[in-house]
Amino acid sequence: MAINQKRNWLVTYDIANPKRLGRIHRHIIKHALPVQYSVYLFNGTRREAKALMNELAQIINPKEDDLRAYPIPSKAEINTIGQSGLLDQLILSDDNYGDELQLIRRS
Repeated sequence: MAINQKRNWLVTYDIANPKRLGRIHRHIIKHALPVQYSVYLFNGTRREAKALMNELAQIINPKEDDLRAYPIPSKAEINTIGQSGLLDQLILSDDNYGDELQLIRRS
């Protein structure tokens, strides 16, 4: 995949301090969609994902916190069980050509 090609990333964190947790959450929701608590979907290039992680790295304490970003394969299979707590109006779907996952708002 080209470095300037957009793709979906799963960004997750485990933050030990409530104040840092709030700062991380307020920052990341400007750039990514919440999927579950402490799990977000970010769409961007590798460079944009790295820039987001660098911004978040300025907020966390690396000795106490855990921050991760996983690229989602373009043909990933998504399975869910139970109710969605945060995104009950959004679903992940592949596009008509099967190239990329995208978020679709349920009506």
